[in-house]
Amino acid sequence: DESRELEIGPDTLVYVPAGVAHTFAATGDEAHVLELRIPGASGDTVVREVATAETVEVSGNRIAFLLDAEETGGAVGAIEFLAPRAFAGPPPHLHRRMHDVAVVLEGALAFQLGDETGTAGPGELLLAPRGVAHTFSNPSDAPLRFLNLYVPGGFERFFRERAAATAAGVEFTSRYDWERA
Repeated sequence: DESRELEIGPDTLVYVPAGVAHTFAATGDEAHVLELRIPGASGDTVVREVATAETVEVSGNRIAFLLDAEETGGAVGAIEFLAPRAFAGPPPHLHRRMHDVAVVLEGALAFQLGDETGTAGPGELLLAPRGVAHTFSNPSDAPLRFLNLYVPGGFERFFRERAAATAAGVEFTSRYDWERA
């Protein structure tokens, strides 16, 4: 049994697989913890700061890779998405095999989720269940930053491949769970 105590700073993702005993203690007024339980998650504990994560740029957005499906037995993937001001967003789309979750960290995320439209602010969570058409944008003059989770994982690879195709000047054709609504 390995036991360790970590002091985690802001903008850090901690992934603890199922079956690993753990606890969290907030030490400041501004501490925020989002705990999700993902059935079937496996792998090793991962602690990853946004500042040291692998990043790519896609359509003017910065994507920071926080958790890859390979690290979780395929159960979940996570990125931090930083959209510039006035980002128009992707076209309405849906996923047939995965749930798409966004947790707003900074800014305002304008969304369409099925027939519902609105704006989500810091601390708010949006769930686009599989099969439900959705899109988002950043209509404000300030950047938008959100945590994006994919359950099951794997869709985070879409951004790596799209960035590589753009850099190589070749047409990008997605082989991932994404279809225009």
